[in-house]
Amino acid sequence: LRPVRRRRLALLTAIVVVAACGGDGASPDERVFCTRLERLADNDPFRVFGDRATPREVELAFAALVARADELLDVAPGEARAAARDFAESAAALDELLAAAGFDGAEVDARAYRDQQVRYAEAAALLERYLDSEC
Repeated sequence: LRPVRRRRLALLTAIVVVAACGGDGASPDERVFCTRLERLADNDPFRVFGDRATPREVELAFAALVARADELLDVAPGEARAAARDFAESAAALDELLAAAGFDGAEVDARAYRDQQVRYAEAAALLERYLDSEC
């Protein structure tokens, strides 16, 4: 395994801690899952924005995150499917909350966002455990 990587959503939420996959004994489906999760970390759209992002940049970054989370769910092995589903659903819910606020973090419903952020972080932690033990 390569070192664990930290992801973050600029000014909004912490994302998943991930590890690279593809070790010996991994099935082709597991390798695809691990590769997609690694791509999610390697191509972090929020990294480009630094600590500040315009509403348009946040919108684009969340669109990319939601798409990648859906791609991850498409290939999630049975043991990781529930966590991948929660991850994808909570990313989409965060995106919807931000869209309702015009992708302006100062205007978002903070309580609703925090609730989804907790769900998102829990799913991310489960994915991290799966990756640490299975990839």
